[in-house]
Order: sequence, then structure tokens, then C-alpha cells
Amino acid sequence: MRYTERTYSTITAAYDKAGNVYSSFSFMPWFIIIVCLYVMFVYCVKIEVNSSPNWNIDKCSSKYVFFSGFMYNEGTDPFAQTINNFLNCIDPSYNNKIERYK
Repeated sequence: MRYTERTYSTITAAYDKAGNVYSSFSFMPWFIIIVCLYVMFVYCVKIEVNSSPNWNIDKCSSKYVFFSGFMYNEGTDPFAQTINNFLNCIDPSYNNKIERYK
């Protein structure tokens, strides 16, 4: 057996073993995706339940601010409401810093 044939057979054998390992665990990516979607759903439900009474205070929290428009949109589309909430949260701190240096 020549060197190239030996190398080819070694590489082929290595890839065959790897293919067998991955094919036996082909359910793992789907399982991980399903678990991640479930966790995200539970987290969103938890946010919805816990944030209802204190929305004016909680809308500036970092865990709500980037998708707050999807939870409470006041007659606008979710993107515009998220931007509006973000700007309302930034304005007081920004104005306080400006007033301090005037």
C-alpha cells in the first residue's frame, strides 16, 4: 500500500467515525432549540405577569427596555413604542447631567 492510499484510507476512516458519532446525536440541535424557545416563552410570560402593576417604573429596567413596545403599545406599532419608551427613559438622566454642567 502506497503512502497516498494509506493517507486516504486513514482520512476516510476518521471521517466515517465522526459521521457515525454526529448521526447518532442528530436530535441534539432540535432539542436545544426547543428548550431555548421554551425558556424564552416562560421568561416572557414571567415578565408580563410581574410587570403589569409597576409598568411606569419597570419600563426603564434593562430587562424590559428593548422589547417593551411588544408588551404595552399604546396605539402604535411595537417598534415605535419601544423607541418612545427608550427615549423617555434616557431623557431624565440626560437632562440631569446637562443641568449639572450649566
